[in-house]
Amino acid sequence: MIEEQLQKAWQALFDVQYSYSTLNLKAYIALEEKDFQLARQFLKDYYAQAVSEKNLEEQHIGLHQLAMVEREEEHFQKAYDLIMTEA
Repeated sequence: MIEEQLQKAWQALFDVQYSYSTLNLKAYIALEEKDFQLARQFLKDYYAQAVSEKNLEEQHIGLHQLAMVEREEEHFQKAYDLIMTEA
């Protein structure tokens, strides 16, 4: 029952427009499931949206979140490079 509800909630996320919050939430869920590639893609989309909107604050957050994914996957140099780009 709970698994079915989680699946419905996950699917509902895909039916929502791509706001920063939605992309970030999707990335966290993918990260929890250890789907690093999917988490990374959501955050790349997040960052691309911020760049296209020239939103510097969201660009900063997007890079920070991408670094989090790299750290979780133990790609420490990539994480460091993203943090340095963010700074």
